[in-house]
Amino acid sequence: MPAQGFLLSIAGLSVSLAGFSGLVAAFRRGGEWKPIDSYRLRQIPEMGLPTAVLTLAAIPLFDSTGSASTTLRTVAALAVAYTVFHIFALIFRARRMGLNVSSANFWAAGIVDVGALAAGAVAIAAGTAATFEWLLVLLVARPAVAFVLVLSDVPRS
Repeated sequence: MPAQGFLLSIAGLSVSLAGFSGLVAAFRRGGEWKPIDSYRLRQIPEMGLPTAVLTLAAIPLFDSTGSASTTLRTVAALAVAYTVFHIFALIFRARRMGLNVSSANFWAAGIVDVGALAAGAVAIAAGTAATFEWLLVLLVARPAVAFVLVLSDVPRS
């Protein structure tokens, strides 16, 4: 089982990233919102908050099962399922909004998503703390990528 400090750090980072979307929205208050801004800002809490919940859920699940490998495999499977669901939700949302996501943005997010799915598959198969930790790092990286993309569009004064 990963160290509890690591799990709490990942959860804290995830919630902090989710809060950044509100901060960016506050800074942009009164400014013009482009559809791509709304699309990206929604991604941050949609990925950050579930990552925090999944990370924190590992602690009581381990206490309940007494098995680190069962806990890690279960949480990894939930993380993979949510990631797949979220990828499709983003694709449908982009189409519904008529967005044309640039290839650089698509690849930046896509590489992290594929990495998270691969790490999740390995974590499910191996059930080790190290594979689970890599999965969590990649799950935190995904809203971080969305946050960087949002910041890249903030006008410089």
